[in-house]
Amino acid sequence: YKRFSNYFDCLFFIGKMQTFYQEHGGGFHIVEPKKIWKLYTSDLYRRDAYYRHFHYAFGNSLKNANDILEDGLKHSTEFVEALYQNWFLAALGYVSEIEKQRDFYKRYVAPASSKNTRAFVIISDALRYEVASELSERIVRNTKGTAELESMQAIFPSITKFGMAALLPGKSISVNDSMDVLVDGNPTRSTVERNAILNATPKASVAIQYNDLLNMKKDERRELVAGKDVIYISHNPIDAIGDKAPT
Repeated sequence: YKRFSNYFDCLFFIGKMQTFYQEHGGGFHIVEPKKIWKLYTSDLYRRDAYYRHFHYAFGNSLKNANDILEDGLKHSTEFVEALYQNWFLAALGYVSEIEKQRDFYKRYVAPASSKNTRAFVIISDALRYEVASELSERIVRNTKGTAELESMQAIFPSITKFGMAALLPGKSISVNDSMDVLVDGNPTRSTVERNAILNATPKASVAIQYNDLLNMKKDERRELVAGKDVIYISHNPIDAIGDKAPT
């Protein structure tokens, strides 16, 4: 059963995508930016989830392939890609009039760290909205906590060094001749540099890489956050898989 379950999963998510196309093949017929954004964050993000789950199952099926089913399934990927890239993505565009990523610190971090609580900010590079939705559901299901999912529009261009800078406090973002991104004239490339910008605010802050945090002992982690209002944790495995050859 395990050998064939991945094939069944592939067919299931192909069916999900095909049903969605049959329902919306004529397009979304929405011109107002806010309505497009709301439609994506309330429903359309699920199509990204179907696409991810399909490729996860498809990749697993190739590890233990069935000679009879493999060729047909490979052919079906063409159908999936045509639906996803040539239709779904083409139907969505850049949306204005939405909360900006540049206001992240002011909107979320500063208020959260002013109520006698610590604000932990986990920045997971390249985490898609549909994955965040699934994660929030797991948090609610598997813990005694609560989760609220919100969205913001990324700074342009939406690449790592600009996005990392946009999440920091400060009045202005600029770029020098070397294409280094600066916040209030200060460099933002390294964790040390971002830590300095965080600590330019009245909040006692610290920035650290996810792997460094994992490698710490329990007492070291306690010492790291002692007396801190804001803790920024940079998490890069998702982006690295798509961007760095060694992964």
